[in-house]
Amino acid sequence: EIICERTLLGEPLPDNMIFLGACNPQRWTKTTNILQDNIGIKKNPYDIQRLNAHLGRESLIYHVVPIPETMLEYIWDYGFLDGETEIVYIRTMLNKCNKLANETSWYDYTVSLVAISQQFFRVNEDTSSVSLRDVARFCRFYNWLLNLPREFMYENVRISNQEFTEQTTLVALLLTYYLRLSSFEMRESYLNNISVVLKNKFRNWSHVPTFLTRLLQKQQKNLMTKIKLPPGTAINRALIDNIFVLFACILNRIPVILCGKPGSSKTLAVNIILNNLKGKRSNQKLFHTLPELVPSSYQGSQNCTSENVIKLFERAEKYLDIENNSDILPVIVFDEIGLAELSSHNPLKVLHSKLEIETCRYGFVGISNWCLDAAKMNRVLYLSCADPNVDDLRLTAETIASSLLANSNRTMPIDNSIVKNLAAAYFDLYKHINEQPKYKNYFGLRDFYSLIKGVVNDLINASTEQESYACVRRQLAINFDGIFDGSQFLWKNFCKYSHQEYLIEQEQPPTFNQMIDRSLSLHNGRYLMLIGENESMFDYVERYINAKQKSIQTLIGSSLTDDFIAGTTYSELYNRRILMDIILHAETNVTLIMRRMDHIYANLYDLFNQNFDVSGSKKYCRITLGNLYHPRFLIHDDFFCVIFIRQQDLIKCDPPFLNRFEKHIIDIE
Repeated sequence: EIICERTLLGEPLPDNMIFLGACNPQRWTKTTNILQDNIGIKKNPYDIQRLNAHLGRESLIYHVVPIPETMLEYIWDYGFLDGETEIVYIRTMLNKCNKLANETSWYDYTVSLVAISQQFFRVNEDTSSVSLRDVARFCRFYNWLLNLPREFMYENVRISNQEFTEQTTLVALLLTYYLRLSSFEMRESYLNNISVVLKNKFRNWSHVPTFLTRLLQKQQKNLMTKIKLPPGTAINRALIDNIFVLFACILNRIPVILCGKPGSSKTLAVNIILNNLKGKRSNQKLFHTLPELVPSSYQGSQNCTSENVIKLFERAEKYLDIENNSDILPVIVFDEIGLAELSSHNPLKVLHSKLEIETCRYGFVGISNWCLDAAKMNRVLYLSCADPNVDDLRLTAETIASSLLANSNRTMPIDNSIVKNLAAAYFDLYKHINEQPKYKNYFGLRDFYSLIKGVVNDLINASTEQESYACVRRQLAINFDGIFDGSQFLWKNFCKYSHQEYLIEQEQPPTFNQMIDRSLSLHNGRYLMLIGENESMFDYVERYINAKQKSIQTLIGSSLTDDFIAGTTYSELYNRRILMDIILHAETNVTLIMRRMDHIYANLYDLFNQNFDVSGSKKYCRITLGNLYHPRFLIHDDFFCVIFIRQQDLIKCDPPFLNRFEKHIIDIE
């Protein structure tokens, strides 16, 4: 109406008003990449069907709706920058890099490196996967690394100025492009591409890709020696990449999104950075010169609105408006930002203006289990947390085992081969279920970590080798049960790696009753998810639990019309009332049963994590109450939670939700 009719709500607009509009194109993704399987997890298949049916946007690169045909005559298609024009832009933008233009030869090499990097992503990902924003990020990283005290990143602080400039350029390039690639093969291909340019410059380098990876690893290692880690933290490949990128992006006010499957150290890395960069209160003296990070957190959900996101940024702005507060840097931590993208309110559209690199005044960290649309990804540095390989799994498992043993009274070490063989068996399971879309995200890294903790805790009390194998078989059934019996697959492969094939039939898993009784009596494992075909099954199991437990409380999703806004969407008042009930129950020694409460599970992820804050020997956790209200509340030591899920509804459950529970399919017999 405004553009074509020059009226607003029927009222004519003044003749001296001229309107300019900008929009992203309606372009379809390649059919092979619609679900973006290369990193993280698939979006909820149920939501994909919903989006396709109602919005038709899932297979679009940009989440847009078609422009009305009456407006087509006003459109000017700018298309894309051709290669030659982009190089002109790159040359101009690189003039902002201090001291780079003085090195005429190296300046030309840098232009070629950036241009080749841009082209590599257009060929291997999509035309929209890179833009001049990436060049701007490279320039900012370069200037920051150049001015950063050399002790931060370099072991040898006496390298020549020319060598320092060259290494700074290469590290900035790897930060901007290399670390966003999702697989080892793609990273190797990228290094081979830029090596063509570097071979002409550094003829004495025997193998350029090896030199580049070692250069990056040296910078990462030097930074990691200054970072204080929580006890029992495994310093694996994903964690190192996450911390390195977060450190660089937050301090440069460059928005970053960490994308990877549940358990890939995303949230852990964010917490480590926030706990280390405390300004003058930092444990590391080198960090005293850096600003103190003040987090402003938000839990994304499918009920998220634009108003929620705007208020989040307004809260961060308040820290910047305080006078004499130059030593404080607010950091917005947007957890589960991928869930917010699935909201029917399209709340993330307000991010576009907030995340422009030239105007962003704060740190921004988005945490997602899948890729967002191109309009958001273009405005951030996107770090893909690749799936761990078998060496990463072994390292993590051994670190967990060492930490648990150090806190136990056991004087004799446990057989380390058990942990190694479990890691190898899990990696086989990971490859196996990747070939079966139905079960692809049913198990995850959290199940593996829980398995290792359970096995090691049981082995601490085991006295014979036979008991050790019985512990392993029991814990496999506890952590890898459900609609797909991963425990049997793991047990066979574990016995094969342990050269104990005769045990495959000899050791039998515990029954459903035994596993339920164990969980409900000990209360020291993960919360339970019980999967059944119908409500009658749940009634039967609930009566069984009532007979075993002294204190039981049950919450069932309402079916009263006054509790709904429209369709199947519950009112905010109802959700808040239910969450307050859960808070009250969690402070007591009850077993809480929840049925048909899918609408509030995303608000309880911190509770389901069971990674509680401990203060004065008491446990605390946060939940999302309202837009920006995340209260911390007490968790009783004997509180326990049981979730009932219908088997046909599993497809609607987010994998991060599934991975947080000990899952069992109900055996009614």
